[in-house]
Amino acid sequence: MLSSLLSSQVLKKAMQAVSRWLCFCSDSAAIWLFLNEDLIPVLKKRLCDVRWEVRDSALELLTQLAEQLREKPGFRTVLSGSGLPVLLLSSLSDPESYVRASAITALGQVALVSALAQELQDLALRFVEILAQDSEGFPRRAVIRVFSMWLTQCPPLPAQDLEAPTLAVLALGAKDLDWEVKVHTLELAETWMEQTLGDWGTSGPVEPLQKLLRWKLLDGVCEALDDCDRPVARKACSVLLALKGLLSRAAGLQGGMDSVTWDPAGQRWAEELRQRRGAGESGGAGPGWLRRGGVLEVLSVLELEALQETLGQSSDHVQNSPRSLLEDIAAARASEDNAVDCY
Repeated sequence: MLSSLLSSQVLKKAMQAVSRWLCFCSDSAAIWLFLNEDLIPVLKKRLCDVRWEVRDSALELLTQLAEQLREKPGFRTVLSGSGLPVLLLSSLSDPESYVRASAITALGQVALVSALAQELQDLALRFVEILAQDSEGFPRRAVIRVFSMWLTQCPPLPAQDLEAPTLAVLALGAKDLDWEVKVHTLELAETWMEQTLGDWGTSGPVEPLQKLLRWKLLDGVCEALDDCDRPVARKACSVLLALKGLLSRAAGLQGGMDSVTWDPAGQRWAEELRQRRGAGESGGAGPGWLRRGGVLEVLSVLELEALQETLGQSSDHVQNSPRSLLEDIAAARASEDNAVDCY
C-alpha cells in the first residue's frame, strides 16, 4: 500500500485484505499501534492520491474501520488525533462524484464514533446542502442512506437533535429527479415511521400519529403513489400498506385512533389520484371521494392492495399478446426501411 508503482486495482484488493484482517484482530491491543503508526499514515497519503479510484478505495476502508471499531474506546482516541476528519471534509469537494459519495458515507460512520450532538447537527446541515446542490446522483443518494443509518443506529438522536435536518432531507429527496434518491427517501420515511410508532407504550398511537401528520410524512409518501417511476410508486405503496397493517392491529388492541384526523383535501397528490381513478364516472372517484377522516379510514379508501397488484404487473400483461405481435409486424412491413425485419 506504500508503493507508488501499484495499480489502483491492486491497492483496492490490498485495502480489502487489511479490512478483513482487522475484523479478526479487533480485540488485540496491538491493533491501535498498527493503526497509529502504519495504517492511518498510509490512508492519509492515499486520500490525496491523483487517481480517484485509489481515493475511493481509501474512503471505503476508512468507512469499514469506523463501522467495525467505533464501539472501541481506543479507536476514538486514535481517530481524534489522526487528522482524518479534516481530510474527509475536504473530500466532500472532490471533483469525482463517486469519491464525494464515499466521503459522505465515511463521515456518516465517523460521526458516530464521537456521537457529539453539535458535530452531528453541523454535519447534517452540510449534508442537506449537498442534497440540494450536488448535480450528481451518487452523492445525493449517499446523503439519504447516511440519514437512514443514523436513524437506525442512533435512535435517541433524531428526535432530539436531527429532526429539522431530517425533515429537510425528506422534503428535498421527495422532489429529486433521480428515482433512486426518491426510493431511498421513502426508505428513510419508513424508518422514521417505524421508530415513531414502534414504541407508543400505554399512551397508544394517538401522539405518534399526530407527529407524523404534523411532519407531513404521510402526505409525502402518498404523493409518491402517483410517481412516474414505478419503483418509487411501488415503494410508497408498500410503506403505506405496512402502516395500515400496524394501525389495524393497534385498533384491535387500543381505541382512540379516530380522534386523530387526516384531511387530504386540497393536497396535490389527492387530486391527482382522484383524477386517475375517473372523477365523475359511475363508480369512480367523485369530488368528495377522499375527505377528512381517521388515518386508517383514509388509508382504506386509497385501496392500496389493488394498487400494489397493479404496480406489480409488468407491461407484458397489456402488450405481450399474439395480436400485438401481428400489429408490430404489419407496422414494420409498412415501411420500406424495415422490410428486412418483417417475418
